[in-house]
Amino acid sequence: MVSRTVCLLALVGVVVAACSATPSADEIVETPEATTTTAEATITTAVEATTTTTVEAVDSELVALVKHVFDEWNSGDTAKWRATFAEDATKASFGQQFPIDSFTDEYEFFTVLGEMLILGACVSVEDNIQCEATSSNRWTDTIGASPVSSVHTFEIFDGLIVSHTPDFSGAGDARTAWGEFAAWVEDQHGVDIHGFPGEAESATTALDYMNNYSQSG
Repeated sequence: MVSRTVCLLALVGVVVAACSATPSADEIVETPEATTTTAEATITTAVEATTTTTVEAVDSELVALVKHVFDEWNSGDTAKWRATFAEDATKASFGQQFPIDSFTDEYEFFTVLGEMLILGACVSVEDNIQCEATSSNRWTDTIGASPVSSVHTFEIFDGLIVSHTPDFSGAGDARTAWGEFAAWVEDQHGVDIHGFPGEAESATTALDYMNNYSQSG
């Protein structure tokens, strides 16, 4: 019989090669299983390595900078809030980064509602600073909601915010309640106050109906 060589290769970042002389029928079944097990182990190790993040204590100057950003948000002054960001700064929304200037309407919406952001604990995560926060405003007060928890990740360069990635996943109840409120305003008064957040005009209009809405329930 002519001898032949069987080679099995599995590529998962590294190449695993197993070569032998012509195997028996039993060996043909067993060898791929062993190779598959090796490949799976290698894949698992690679995935675990890529999901590891480094969390460290954060510099007090960076915390002070973030607090300044929050203070300017709470100031209700659009120009002061904008000045805490770099000229080409971005902010994340639905997983994408957009120019910070496109969030001016959102800022003014929350300003009208008297939004207050309270800074919590901060840590350094992979060269960025990540801070917990809570917030409340006239709307959350109207519906009796607890302060909304959020997490904010900032990239900072030369004393200015380069990018801001907020996570307001804890605001779901407030958004849902706003949708019910907006439907009530349109049904009872024929006025469209739009979504949450909207712009300053819709927030101003909403304030006119909040007290009546809270009493209607």
